[in-house]
Amino acid sequence: MSRSALFLSLAIFASPAAAANPPAAKTADKESEARALLCGTWQLSADDGRAGSLRLDPDGSLHAESTRYSERAPDYKGHWYLLDVTEKQFTLEFGSAPGSPDSYQVTLLFTCPDAFTLVQTCKGQDIRTEQQRFVRLARAP
Repeated sequence: MSRSALFLSLAIFASPAAAANPPAAKTADKESEARALLCGTWQLSADDGRAGSLRLDPDGSLHAESTRYSERAPDYKGHWYLLDVTEKQFTLEFGSAPGSPDSYQVTLLFTCPDAFTLVQTCKGQDIRTEQQRFVRLARAP
């Protein structure tokens, strides 16, 4: 590398803009914003007799409840982990611990800050394409 190219690359790397927004800081900011958007209580909005809610807490705890017609399913309590964020699509893992045998992944597509569609559920090799619509009932405290 020539001396001028080296100085140019050092100047760009050491510029105030690069120092103010290092890649790790941008990633942390993006994750923090995503977690803030996800946290709260969400209600399933379905026309087929199903009802339910999903609560994602800032500490990573999760509580889900659902009914199908008049039959209530057992409540699910566990943890949630943010795996990936790409624009309006979020991939989460639900389970007792990351990568645990009871874990499964869900893909959420946000249509606005207060609504998302759960578009995919993956548990082991079982991958299901879905269209479950959730609307925000309350933001996390």
